Amino acid sequence: MVSTIVIASAGQLGSELMAALKARGEAAVGVNLEQCNLDDPHSIEATLTRYPGVTRVFNAGAFTQVDRAEHEPQAAFRTNALGVGFLSHACAERQITLVHFSTDYVFGEGHRRPIEEDGRPNPLSVYGRSKLLGERLALQHNPRTIVMRSCGLYGPSHPNFVRAMLRVGQGPEPVAIVNDQIVTPTPARTLAEVAIALSTRDDFGIFHATAQGQCSWFDFARALFDHLDLRPRLRPVDSVSWGAAARRPSYSVLENRELKRLGLDTVGDWYAELAAFLDTHGQRLLDELRPDAGHRPAAP
Repeated sequence: MVSTIVIASAGQLGSELMAALKARGEAAVGVNLEQCNLDDPHSIEATLTRYPGVTRVFNAGAFTQVDRAEHEPQAAFRTNALGVGFLSHACAERQITLVHFSTDYVFGEGHRRPIEEDGRPNPLSVYGRSKLLGERLALQHNPRTIVMRSCGLYGPSHPNFVRAMLRVGQGPEPVAIVNDQIVTPTPARTLAEVAIALSTRDDFGIFHATAQGQCSWFDFARALFDHLDLRPRLRPVDSVSWGAAARRPSYSVLENRELKRLGLDTVGDWYAELAAFLDTHGQRLLDELRPDAGHRPAAP
C-alpha cells in the first residue's frame, strides 16, 4: 500500500524525493501539478481520496519563477499560498503529515549572521511574500506540518544556477555574476534526504535545512568552475547593475538550529557538497550543456 505522495514529483526537488524514497525502499507515488492542481481544492481532494492509505505528503510544488512573480502576483499567491492552505486542510482532515518546502527569500535585509527558524520574516519580493503566507497557512490548518526552508537548490536536471553557469562558462563571452548576495547553495538531493528523515518523527514546525557556511553567487560560480578546471572570464556585478525584477536579500544564510537540536543536521559544507555533486555529475553536465549563442543565465 502506498504511504507517501510526492506532489510535483517530476520537478527538481520532487524527483530527488522520489529517488531517495526508492533508495530507502519506501512505497511512494508521484503526482504532477496537473494531477494534483494546487489551485483547485477539488483536485487536491481527489488526489488524497485516490490513495486512502497515505500518511505523509511532500509538497514540492511551487511557483518558483522569482522575477516572473513580480508581474504575475495572483498566480504566485494561488500556488504558493492559497493552494498550500487547501492542501494542508485536506491533509489535516485525514491526519496526514504534510512536509512543505519554503525558501530563504521569506527574509529581508538587516541580517549579518545565520538566521534561525524564529527570525523575523520580511520578504522583499512577491515570491517571498507568497511563500511566507504559504508557510503560515500550512501550519495554521494542520498541526502535523513540517515547513522546511532551504536556499539555492541545484541538481543534475531542471533549470538551476549550476546548470546555467556550466552552459555559459563553456562559451567565449565574459560571465557576469552577482557578487553581493550571500547565500548557502544546497543540493536538492541532500534536502530530500533530510526531509525524509525528519518526516519519520513526530516533530513539527519550521526547520531550516541548508548546507553549512556561506558564499556569494560569484564565489559559488568560481568554485564550480575551478573544480571542473574551466577558466571563463568572470565579471562580478552588484544586484542593482544586474537589474532583476525581484529584490533578493543581500544576506539570507540560514542556521539549521532545529535540525541540530534533533541530531539530524547531516548537511555538509557548501563547498564539500558542491565538490561531491560535481564529482558525480560534472562531466555529464559539461557534455550536455554546450553553450547556446546569446544565452544569458537567469538570476538566482
